[in-house]
Amino acid sequence: MFRESRKKLIWIIPVVSLLLCFLPGCKDIGNKEGFITIYIADDCEIGNEVIAEIYQDLKPLQKSKVPLRNVAIHIEDSKVGITSHGMDMYCAVEDIQSGKYLEPLVIKSIELKHDEIWKKYAIYGYLYKETESSEGLKEYLSDADNRDILSMFIGYFIPEYNTMEEIGVNVSIAKLYGKYIIDECGLDELLSCDASDYINEWLGSMGLTFSYEDEYKDILKQFNYTEDKGYNLVAQTDLEVSFYMAPPKEDGSNVYLSRQVLAETYVALNEILNYIKEYAPEYYQKSKANLIGVNVFFDRPVYSVTGGGYYPAEKEVRVSRYIDVVHELCHAILPNSNAHQWRNEGFAEYASKIVSKLSIYRDKVEKDYHTIEENAIFINEEYTEYRDEIIECIETGDYDIERYKRISAKVLIKMREDGAPVESVYDNYVAQYTDVPKEENVDLSYDEAMFFVEYLIKKYNLSKFLEYCCNENTFEEAFGVNFESAIQRWREEFAGDKW
Repeated sequence: MFRESRKKLIWIIPVVSLLLCFLPGCKDIGNKEGFITIYIADDCEIGNEVIAEIYQDLKPLQKSKVPLRNVAIHIEDSKVGITSHGMDMYCAVEDIQSGKYLEPLVIKSIELKHDEIWKKYAIYGYLYKETESSEGLKEYLSDADNRDILSMFIGYFIPEYNTMEEIGVNVSIAKLYGKYIIDECGLDELLSCDASDYINEWLGSMGLTFSYEDEYKDILKQFNYTEDKGYNLVAQTDLEVSFYMAPPKEDGSNVYLSRQVLAETYVALNEILNYIKEYAPEYYQKSKANLIGVNVFFDRPVYSVTGGGYYPAEKEVRVSRYIDVVHELCHAILPNSNAHQWRNEGFAEYASKIVSKLSIYRDKVEKDYHTIEENAIFINEEYTEYRDEIIECIETGDYDIERYKRISAKVLIKMREDGAPVESVYDNYVAQYTDVPKEENVDLSYDEAMFFVEYLIKKYNLSKFLEYCCNENTFEEAFGVNFESAIQRWREEFAGDKW
């Protein structure tokens, strides 16, 4: 179909053949008819032969039974490089003539789920016979550090996470794997299979002797992947928490780490909610509802020295390090109180401890250990025993969250009792971990607040603590003792290792 306007010349090319359902041996899988609309700039001189070239290029796609969607090409003489925005692709005449436009156009045209981009590359490689030799890839996959690409996770095909060289390798792997599935089982099977279904058979067909198991496969299936607000990868859980996955710089992040964070954060949130469900069931639905609509960003400004924050008015968690995401999401689960920062931070640290076996939380502990190690030299002679215990923990490599937090809290309690200048002794460590405002003339660091919250939960139960957090009762009304007395009693029992 051809239409003329004052600003543009528009060609609309039907891409899907309606005779497809009648081809021998083919099965109708619900094809959608797609159109490619070609917009030509007024100042762009282009002949019908270019349109004919596009039509000819699209014939393999036309003859396939791949579900398609409507896309548009904008051809402009002044365009440098191929760019995309939504369903629109922008290129120059030379991009058409050189063939550079074809792969991105076909990838954009195929209608599959956002996280199935590997299948799009596989289909393109198969239809246009662009698959490489497996020899170089065999050597690449022989290195165990390179094998997570076999998950075919969407992040491996997004430029923000990869160099162009890495993208090229990842796309080649997807094309070869897809060709194997189509050759062995047909195109229908490629369209319907999971990435892991044939991976080990394919590796065996290339003579590789190892097998691959995706440790996060079942968890990451719980996410819905899409694009939004300019982010190429947005992952939403069934808890209705969305992760806008621009990789943070501070973590030296890579795609494997991003997968790990998504999976382990999902596990952590469910473990924390299940803990509440078991020990304070009347607050389970409320806690779960507090997470609905929370968006997690890794690249927005964080107005905090600790590297993360929860902004309840916007329902946004912002972190500059992956290791802080669970802590900040705990602030969304429990309503924040500006007047009671100790319980905000104490609960977030305590709830995070529930999931301390997860590697992202152990990474946080390890980083914090080294922060203490760097500052341990500032501890004066009166606290040598604590300094030595800290260093012993580090030297043995035993990143025991319970032991580490107890040492930290004990040092701070002792220093407060002695009237020691905490800030000058712990330097940067205190700047990061004691910025909890005073309440009733009582200072509490993050570590102290965590153990005080744990003390209250063990002594009075989780339901009583959450009732205090969610209602307007004073501390004394909730627990039958004033705040300062409770703190003093806790410090005495804690320092004496009575619990």
